[in-house]
Amino acid sequence: MRSGSRAERNSCALNVLIRSSTIEITVSRGRDAAVHCDGQARFDLAEGDRVTARRAPHTARFLHPAQHDYFAQRRREFEFASLRAMGTEPRQVTRVLLLEQGLMITFAILAGAGIGFGVLRLLMPYVGRSIGSAFPPPILVFDWPALAISLSAIIAASAIGLLAALRALLRSSVTSVLRGEAE
Repeated sequence: MRSGSRAERNSCALNVLIRSSTIEITVSRGRDAAVHCDGQARFDLAEGDRVTARRAPHTARFLHPAQHDYFAQRRREFEFASLRAMGTEPRQVTRVLLLEQGLMITFAILAGAGIGFGVLRLLMPYVGRSIGSAFPPPILVFDWPALAISLSAIIAASAIGLLAALRALLRSSVTSVLRGEAE
């Protein structure tokens, strides 16, 4: 890279290694030399230090949510950090996040109930005919205690997730998020 900062010109990234390869880097002029591992751990290097990178003998398997999008998460952090950098109070950020998530959860519950009721209305006449007897129109019966427990569990899980996300957003360093540094 010819353009960019001195750090960009003097940095290298080891992303993919061939199974049998080994890469060795020796620091010859080690002013501000460091090794970063996955953007988390940082190790300062001195002149003469050697860094060796090779493929590990074991395969790592990582679990993460199916719909996890790292870049969408980073964009979201950037948006909230930008709001905080412009002087938005933490209380306002909290209100925006709670309103947004509350509306999404409410919509999801109403849409799920509507779809369930629609499927019930569509399938009941066919199920009745296959039995061979006339089937009365479906009567909607609610198991109120089970419904209350289910909705309470959904609300509790959502609240815990929202509080964890809110805590992480409000505690993150505005400058490091705006610089694009991982925390």
